[in-house]
Amino acid sequence: AYSGISFVVSSDRDNTPYSLVLYDATGPEEKAMYSVSLSANTDSASAGEPVSIPWSNFTPTEGSESFHPDRARGLFFSFESGDGSPVRVCIRDLTLTQE
Repeated sequence: AYSGISFVVSSDRDNTPYSLVLYDATGPEEKAMYSVSLSANTDSASAGEPVSIPWSNFTPTEGSESFHPDRARGLFFSFESGDGSPVRVCIRDLTLTQE
């Protein structure tokens, strides 16, 4: 079984805030989202920052139900520059973490 998700992130700005959002579906019209907020602390010229997040760190965006990896349907990243100016971000080596 998988215990979480991991990836490497780099940004051309220090402390770029971002969220990783996972969603699951219990039916065609029923979708739930779970998120975790992070900050990219590396320079884009560097090797990047390894990130590993266990499923238990994801909190529901609405309600209180826990994330169920077996119902996962997708994910997306949301980045903020803070001042509205462009920011370059690289996500690579996205994998599921095994127990």
